[in-house]
Amino acid sequence: MATSTGVRPNHQKDVIVVLCEALREAFLEDRVQRLLVSGMVLNSDSLWASAPRIVPKKSDDLWMPVYYRPLTL
Repeated sequence: MATSTGVRPNHQKDVIVVLCEALREAFLEDRVQRLLVSGMVLNSDSLWASAPRIVPKKSDDLWMPVYYRPLTL
């Protein structure tokens, strides 16, 4: 499927969806809701979405880093 500009999204065939643990899922739902309310992100139906990465901090808290490098190239 191509976008309106004719560019195809970079999807891999036969991708396996990985379910996150309940704690990470709750963290993700809370974090996304806070970002939506603050206006820092918008809900999107874009084919160019990527899965969020949730990583533990040294303090056992969770953190959702954002990888901006492709945007700055």
